[in-house]
Amino acid sequence: MLALVLMAALFITACGGGVDVPKTADMAVLRVANGVAENKPVVIWDALPESYQKDVHELVHNLMGKVDGSFYNSIADTSKKLTKVLKEKKQFILAHPMVAQQMPNKAEVEKQWDQIVGILDSILSSDLGKYETAKTVNVGAFLDTTGSKIMADLTNAAKLASTGERRSEANEMLDMYEKLKKVKATMVKESGDTATVKVEMPGEETKETEFVRIEGKWLPKEMVDGWKEMMTEARKALSGIDAAELKKNTDQAFDIIGKVNGVLDQLDKAKTQEKFNAAINGLMALMQGGGAGPGPEGKGDDF
Repeated sequence: MLALVLMAALFITACGGGVDVPKTADMAVLRVANGVAENKPVVIWDALPESYQKDVHELVHNLMGKVDGSFYNSIADTSKKLTKVLKEKKQFILAHPMVAQQMPNKAEVEKQWDQIVGILDSILSSDLGKYETAKTVNVGAFLDTTGSKIMADLTNAAKLASTGERRSEANEMLDMYEKLKKVKATMVKESGDTATVKVEMPGEETKETEFVRIEGKWLPKEMVDGWKEMMTEARKALSGIDAAELKKNTDQAFDIIGKVNGVLDQLDKAKTQEKFNAAINGLMALMQGGGAGPGPEGKGDDF
């Protein structure tokens, strides 16, 4: 989530960097704009100075240290089961009466299905797919591989939705990509480790942004000025997590996970729409707090 926050901050202020570090602030702007437009979110990570990257890794790894490893893996395994069902039982899911009733735009959802499921699959196949690797995840490597694939899937899903009921949101996203490809950055003035850049993007207000160079990377001055406070607040939030309360909630969740796994096993084994509907009804009842649905032992030979 912090990586996404950083992405948003860099979008708003139009700054950037890269593996081969841009020598000027205007080049840095173009590097990030063009990289994001090409589904390469790692350019945002590369834009950060090494000390900033260290701060982000510290927060991510400390957060993972608060999580119970066995619980994390249980959630991941259940999510993988769910992804398998979404992949292999798409037609059964879309044909379920309640799903069909809640989904009037079935044709639109169906053509975007593979991209959305692909995003889940990409995350679960990455270092985030198990606790042992998630607790020391390299954010830059994640953005360079999984992040790039997720952005590509989102872009493809937006293209498929650009003529459907959600075309407004989809077209807005696609328009932003097109605008990023046409960003212009002009150096207004530069003196030592400070610079002012005029950033122009089609359909957006032209503005001049102040940049400063930190550890060889050009960043918006506003971001640099607020970085220390943001990190302090994030560390404070982490330290405020109640370990005892977290464990209590984890213990309660294990029971729910077991029941969900039982239903997902039945969904996976269902060979007919009737059997699939019966299993998904059990899952819905479970989600509504009815306590229905089989436990892990409820496998059902006739599925």
